Amino acid sequence: TNTVTGCTAVDQVAVTESIGVPEASITVVDVSCFGDDDGFIIVDAIDGGVPPYLCSFEGSAFSSQKQFTNLAAGTYELVIEDSKGCETVVTLTVNQPDELTVELIGDFATTEDIVELGDSVQLSVQLNIPFGEVDSIVWSPASLINCDTCQSNFVTPGITTTFSVWVEDEGCFDEAELRVQVKKTRPVYIPNVFSPNGDGENDVFFIQAGPSVVEIKSFLVFNRWGESVFEINNVPPNSESFGWNGTFRGEILNPGAFAYFAEIEFIDGIVEIYKGDVVLLR
Repeated sequence: TNTVTGCTAVDQVAVTESIGVPEASITVVDVSCFGDDDGFIIVDAIDGGVPPYLCSFEGSAFSSQKQFTNLAAGTYELVIEDSKGCETVVTLTVNQPDELTVELIGDFATTEDIVELGDSVQLSVQLNIPFGEVDSIVWSPASLINCDTCQSNFVTPGITTTFSVWVEDEGCFDEAELRVQVKKTRPVYIPNVFSPNGDGENDVFFIQAGPSVVEIKSFLVFNRWGESVFEINNVPPNSESFGWNGTFRGEILNPGAFAYFAEIEFIDGIVEIYKGDVVLLR
């Protein structure tokens, strides 16, 4: 009412209540294993604002899509927009577990990954988690492994071999390899003289060898006329019990030179022949 003129005017004003910006309930599923891309984000529900709602994921065009899959670990931006153009920006993080790392090491006598034929070496698995937490472990080649569930194994390869180990922890995997080189020197020692005089020293003519020898398949000694004065078959090396004591048919032989012939089998299946002479002294 105008106090001067006494006139009265009436007007109407519409007041709209703000219903706020969109707010969302969101599920984030982390990556299952380090380096994978199987994480995903799901918009479960949206409240506030005015529906319908649209989403823009990592700068993409707005759409009705509410699930975003095949995600690697990282930070992502999701924008939710209602029908009035009001927006909510949400920053989401997809995490990943620590990387499972596996290393296969060998306890070699030298810095090189080499063993002599017939020798053994200990191989051990090194992990970045306690070994007791491992769900499963697989060694290869299985034919050369004594304990497939152990953290360490002693192996005796007959040829140069690549060993591998595969480890699983909570559905995540890693593996490692180690190439073990085999040096085939085939150490065999056959004396060229012996003295079976009963003094306890060098009384028996026998074959000595390293661990690469599996068996002496045959060992013969001949006199100067080619007659066999000693023969033994399929015996181990390094034992005087399987050697020649300088007798023939129970009689002590005179000093002299004798020829020998030996077939020796090695751990890798190779059979080699050794020939030579030995002098018998009294």
